[in-house]
Amino acid sequence: MTAGLAALRRVLPPPASPKVGCSEQRPWTRLERQLGLPFPPGYRDMVLTYGYGCIDRFLWVADPFRAGWFKWVALRMSALIELRAVHHGRTVPYALFPEPGGLFPWAFTDNGDTLYWGNAGARALVVVGAGREPEWDEFHGGPCAFLAALLGRTHVSPIFPGTFPEELSRFRSKRS
Repeated sequence: MTAGLAALRRVLPPPASPKVGCSEQRPWTRLERQLGLPFPPGYRDMVLTYGYGCIDRFLWVADPFRAGWFKWVALRMSALIELRAVHHGRTVPYALFPEPGGLFPWAFTDNGDTLYWGNAGARALVVVGAGREPEWDEFHGGPCAFLAALLGRTHVSPIFPGTFPEELSRFRSKRS
């Protein structure tokens, strides 16, 4: 277990029976090879620990083995590519997948915000993109560390509403 996942488990108890799309190692490895993209440390363990669901009825962590995941990724990436093209790259100050270290979506909110991972040199990076404005929030660390910092209130994202996270955060599994 990564340090980020351990920290996340302290602030967000996982469900007793997570709704997981795939718990076997081989399909995860095959998916990484197919995408040409290694998942960040802890992401796979986070999905296996929590499964598909949402945090405080607001933030959803994507499970790459759920129906529609590839379409969701394509839509999020095409929106960034279009935003970059329209504004000649000024409003998207990051590399985009498949560029080296480029942003790749891993979570979303009910407000239309998207959470991406990428790399800033040798360091992991999480970037939150606002759903309605070209506004960004950056966190140096992986997805688990980001969620642990967000829910533990050591990182406040200006993208999210003041009502998130809740005082005692909860993860709710979603069946389908």
